[in-house]
Amino acid sequence: MNATEIIALAIAELNAESEGPDISTDRATPLLGDGGIVDSLALVNLVILIERVADEKAGKMIIVADESVFDPDRNPFDTVGSITDHVQRLLDAG
Repeated sequence: MNATEIIALAIAELNAESEGPDISTDRATPLLGDGGIVDSLALVNLVILIERVADEKAGKMIIVADESVFDPDRNPFDTVGSITDHVQRLLDAG
């Protein structure tokens, strides 16, 4: 299972649980920042779901909010595409 599939499953679960607007799985969908559609609680929930799906479906334990998220040049929480790329890097490294 790759990062795109993990993100899609996590977003689908978050959308099913959330009362807010649905998050699209399109890579250009903004998460945080200008035009972002998630608040801090939704972001935390998404991170937890991504980690759980990666463990349960891909057999990989990853920590999405690791020290690399503090890189000012690359925020993995900007868009669905950036979080997908971040998760793929974590999967590849593990």
